[in-house]
Amino acid sequence: MDIVAVENSTGISLSETFQILRSPLDPTRVRIKASNGFFVQAKTADRVTADYKDVGEEDWGDENPSLFIMTNSVDLRGEFQITNGYGSLHAPKVMQEIRVEGYN
Repeated sequence: MDIVAVENSTGISLSETFQILRSPLDPTRVRIKASNGFFVQAKTADRVTADYKDVGEEDWGDENPSLFIMTNSVDLRGEFQITNGYGSLHAPKVMQEIRVEGYN
């Protein structure tokens, strides 16, 4: 099953954020925690929902429906993280400030 995350909103809000938790033994194994406190799980081959309750165990086994294998098509570098955190309007200013401070 290949799943691609796609944004379909017109703005950013806290309810649209999520955490990607990586397995300490295999960083390609991830669990995605939604802002509602539940984990994203595969319900069917073409449907995922954010309603898997964590039972307090770090279950990274293949039978866990909230476990996904994540591959990056490109390396995520610092500028991506800044743009993601500050947004496309504020990130260029932050990058300019970092560059100026770095040379002084």
